[in-house]
Amino acid sequence: MNTAMINRIQMKHSNLSLQALDKRITTLPLKRNLSSIPTSYFPGKKQYRISSVHNQKDRDDVYRLVHDAYVEQGYAEPQKEGKLVYFENLDNLKETTILIAHDGDKPIGTVSVTLDNKHSVPMDGAFIQEYEAIRQENRKIAIVWRLVVHKEYRSSHKLVIELIKNAIIVASYAGATTNVSVLNQIHESFYQKIFGMRVIARSNQLISLSNLPAALMRCDKETFPKKWLDHTQPSCRFVS
Repeated sequence: MNTAMINRIQMKHSNLSLQALDKRITTLPLKRNLSSIPTSYFPGKKQYRISSVHNQKDRDDVYRLVHDAYVEQGYAEPQKEGKLVYFENLDNLKETTILIAHDGDKPIGTVSVTLDNKHSVPMDGAFIQEYEAIRQENRKIAIVWRLVVHKEYRSSHKLVIELIKNAIIVASYAGATTNVSVLNQIHESFYQKIFGMRVIARSNQLISLSNLPAALMRCDKETFPKKWLDHTQPSCRFVS
């Protein structure tokens, strides 16, 4: 994505204000169990909707979305069942929530959030030292991971923005003050300008995925762009 396109996106959404974070998260019961977030918390706009995953059908749809996107981009080999599951043990933790986006009945995108915990975290081994250094800061960390958008919905970037925004809202609801993600280096400037993320480290050889020039990026609650939450909206919804 070039600079001009990023600037257009920023200008289009400049009317949004982000102090409403606490207002939004107080619409949910204050629990650290992310798997308990109700589907109804993420009403969509028009035919689109973002919801939390609470059944095996939606979970399988997530695995298929990930499989098709990663195989298409050369990050993984095709699997016999057409599903790709990695860090599988995390999907059953109470510290994890999975979000899925639908256009009507069609699954079109997904992102997952896992709070730092003593069991396991979705951090590639290439960045484990950097992640441990962030842990030493004694901040509450959430990992935003498994970000995938169906190829037919990638061109406008609206869905990517909404998935990440909702993921960070979910993490903040659970008390996280720092969000980290392993993202494609190609899109670093997009994440920096739209979400205020910064690069912690880079690697051209991940352990969990192939052929992905990756960057470990970080977004702190204190520096998250204040335009990304809207005082007037009670919950997350797609930007028109």
